[in-house]
Amino acid sequence: MIILIGGLGNVGRNLEAHFKRTTDQDIFVLGRKPERIVKKLYPDTNYIEQDLLDDENWELEKYITNDNDPNLIINLSFSLGNFANTVIKDNKLMMDNLFNNTKQFDEVVHISTTAVGGYGSNPNDKI
Repeated sequence: MIILIGGLGNVGRNLEAHFKRTTDQDIFVLGRKPERIVKKLYPDTNYIEQDLLDDENWELEKYITNDNDPNLIINLSFSLGNFANTVIKDNKLMMDNLFNNTKQFDEVVHISTTAVGGYGSNPNDKI
């Protein structure tokens, strides 16, 4: 099973299509958009609605259908913040939540796609 976290963007959509062509594994996209909207736009996508800033148990293990297949998570998510301090804080929380909710997976790959789009604060170098 492969889960693409933040997989609704350009990179994620292309990765989903690639994996559907090249593997027989179940592919899921996890994102913060409401499921009803995603299902209208991409009816063939197996979608999990989950915000990475939510530190609850995501219960991702229920999507593992075959224990013999390797389980892979690719994190493409990003912070919606405009100020550097907010982006850094959100990214730290996302990484903590990702670590805490993916321990049962064989591999977790993080690809940083965050760019600070705003101005007005300098990053705190003590984080």
